[in-house]
Amino acid sequence: MYLYDKYQEWKDKIRKGKDIYKLLISHLKENNLDVLLEADNLKLQLSYLKKHADITTLKPATGYLRKKQIDLLKFAEEFFGDIKELNICPFLIGGNLIGAIRHKGYVPWDDDLDFGLMREDYEKLIAYCKEKYIVEVYTGNWLGYTSEIHTGRMDKAVSQHPNQYILDIWIDQIQITRGTSCVDRMAIDFWAFDYFKDDYSFESHKLYLQELQKRKIEINQIDKIIEFLNNERVNNTNICSEDTENIYFGIDNVGAYDKLNMNNRWIRKNTLLPLRKMDFENVQFWAPNDPLEFMKDDYPDFMEFPKEFGLSPHEGYQNEYMIKNLPTVEFYLVDAFEIYHFLPFYYVFEKSGIYSRFVAEPVESNTSHSWFDYDNAVMILDQLGVRYSGKCNENCDYVFTTQDAIILKKYKGKKIHLPYGFALIQNGYFDSERAIKGFDIKLVHGDYSYDLLKEKNLKPLLVKIGYPKWIASYNMIPYHESEEEDNYQNLVKMQTKPVLVYFPTWGERASIKTYAHTITKLKETFFVVTKAHHCTFRLESEKENLELLYKISDLVLEGNYDFRKAALMGNIALCDVISGAAAEVPLLNRNVKLVLVAPSQKENIVLRDFVLDFAYYAKDSETLYKILCDNVYEDVHRAFRNKKLTEIYGNLQEEELNELVSLIKSKEK
Repeated sequence: MYLYDKYQEWKDKIRKGKDIYKLLISHLKENNLDVLLEADNLKLQLSYLKKHADITTLKPATGYLRKKQIDLLKFAEEFFGDIKELNICPFLIGGNLIGAIRHKGYVPWDDDLDFGLMREDYEKLIAYCKEKYIVEVYTGNWLGYTSEIHTGRMDKAVSQHPNQYILDIWIDQIQITRGTSCVDRMAIDFWAFDYFKDDYSFESHKLYLQELQKRKIEINQIDKIIEFLNNERVNNTNICSEDTENIYFGIDNVGAYDKLNMNNRWIRKNTLLPLRKMDFENVQFWAPNDPLEFMKDDYPDFMEFPKEFGLSPHEGYQNEYMIKNLPTVEFYLVDAFEIYHFLPFYYVFEKSGIYSRFVAEPVESNTSHSWFDYDNAVMILDQLGVRYSGKCNENCDYVFTTQDAIILKKYKGKKIHLPYGFALIQNGYFDSERAIKGFDIKLVHGDYSYDLLKEKNLKPLLVKIGYPKWIASYNMIPYHESEEEDNYQNLVKMQTKPVLVYFPTWGERASIKTYAHTITKLKETFFVVTKAHHCTFRLESEKENLELLYKISDLVLEGNYDFRKAALMGNIALCDVISGAAAEVPLLNRNVKLVLVAPSQKENIVLRDFVLDFAYYAKDSETLYKILCDNVYEDVHRAFRNKKLTEIYGNLQEEELNELVSLIKSKEK
């Protein structure tokens, strides 16, 4: 090891009284080699883990990789359903068979599906696919073929034939793929197995494979190699169509060549056949009759930790291709709450051939510094199964933030500002200089916002997007309701009093202390539910406000409680006029009676010109009490407000993002 070698060099100095620790630190500083010390420690830790851990008890993958695994499994089930009439038996092999034996599913770091087929079934599948699907056969050189060329070729194929099954015929396998681009493309591989004559020796076959390998290199052209191997297989009398006791990888199966120096015997017929069913992620797939015996030659050490432990076999080169060849977008996080605002863009970009990912840099490197709730953000990203990185790509084409442009100071590409929502006050953040300066693109919701900013002749390009966060709520984001949340809703439904839902903001501008006495008094008439701001829950500075909310409310919903469900709970919504909730709540609940309160009697705020026609407005406690207790359900503002909301936010449709998608794709590399 490196540090041991340095110790040998320093022996004389140490004998003369030099401090080895000081020698080490000095050397590391001079040569910037602290990373080597860390690497040595990691090697020791990994060695310890491998020695003491049981590989069969590893937890499944998480996050994006887990989602990819499950999506691929569904893809395989759909395809097998589509070819059901063939009555063929694809069986688990390679890493997937290892996974079935060791983990009852995927190897935790795996990201593909491989199946073997006996020759008769293999040819049936090819013939069927040629008749029913798109067929790809590459005609270029074999020796110069790279992972980048392959990813690009498949990207082009699925882009030209979106969401159609495509058969790719290769020299040592076939692949079924489907998608709209390399961003969402899925594929499963099939590998041929043949019978071989009982009197044909395995040593003779190994020599034959060596000759075939030389001939393949000489031919070099892919389609010509495929033709050559087909002719060899048909004309070789040692390769049988009838049952024999000897089975092995076909000569058009990469396993035959990869394992030349590993295997020394045939696969015995009773090892592979008859096939049996095995559990794989709670799905039953065919597998070898004796899977443990089958794996002895294929992967003799498969019950031990492999060298590639923890490394996804394909993710590296695929990501490299996408970053190099596709428009790239990053969502730079400084708050976990932002994830749900960026998420619909991620989903739309995913199916539009745009490579996007979230960036959750740890606190020590995040440009917001101590503000970022890193652990919570990573937990949410893993739950959602989306791509994310702990380090930004400063050269990505576009980067999003909901904050000031200074947050994106690491980036060289186009900077995009995404508003959380729309402010009903003129001196709010939405159209302030901070939310505009330094950006190349300013996203706006609807016509009202667009016209408002257009008049200012601003530098950023204005692009309308609707309100994607709530497009996602209806169509895209899976929401998992907890038992506690279910109980909250049942409690609210049981009330005989009208339900008042209070949406205060956080910090010094919150209305909590100003109206606490009045809200307490209102509990006589209303069942008061408070949807606390997420900052109120997580910041120590908000402790006093949070305690007060529990005192004045019948029910307090946590900061991460589903906002739409909170909005739909109430007959009446009480919102701070300075908060984005003031326009967002009535957008989600068109029948709610909206009452707005000023943050404090001292603060000078300027309302938008339509606000007094949009909702009831109270500047003091007396007015608030009167508005709420006189004609509780009456709402003279509803018709105007609902019309205005469409003008402010546009339509809650995915098509609202088409302009932005077209803009980003127009800059394709």
